[in-house]
Amino acid sequence: MRSPRAPTPFIVYHGTVTARMGLDVVLKGLALVRTRGIDARGAIWGDGDVVAQLRQLKNRLGLAEVVQIPGTRAQLDQLAPRLNTVGIAIVPMFRDTFTDYLLPTKLIEAVRLGIPCVVTWTPTVARYFPENTVHYVHDFTPQGVASTLENVLRHPEDARERVARAQALPVAMSWQQVEQDFVQIIEGASQSGAGAPAGRRPLVHQAK
Repeated sequence: MRSPRAPTPFIVYHGTVTARMGLDVVLKGLALVRTRGIDARGAIWGDGDVVAQLRQLKNRLGLAEVVQIPGTRAQLDQLAPRLNTVGIAIVPMFRDTFTDYLLPTKLIEAVRLGIPCVVTWTPTVARYFPENTVHYVHDFTPQGVASTLENVLRHPEDARERVARAQALPVAMSWQQVEQDFVQIIEGASQSGAGAPAGRRPLVHQAK
């Protein structure tokens, strides 16, 4: 787990580049942020079936010099150093019956790396990440994305504190961090009643 960092205006998405992710909305939002006096830059790292369309869109929006869209998926050893440069991780998606049940791994990865996160609000993400741990886009439009990004960049200390709270959540913890607690729960359950029916004692650890 890395220390929480303050946001910078380098806004990055990494992952599969598909229409479902709404990256066209993100590019339009980034263009809007730049009209508000913020020198925002961006990158879309990954491959997928809408790379060509997104490259055309960034050029039309005047973002050719400030947004990277390489169209390739980086190897893990290449991605790790890149993520160290990210100022804000953005995890967008259009809401539908499928995406409402997704918990994006990239969101958890960004939290563990200490990166402030902007993410589309969905019931599943909200179940694991309270409002004061990430920056939610409730209105997934260019205006909604731009307003959320501007808020993050205008309030860097709040962004850092949200990352710290997110890192304390159970969903952000690695197995190694909770291993000893889990072992103690198992040992306690066996000592208090060997052979008890499964499910009688829920093996759940609530982080404090």
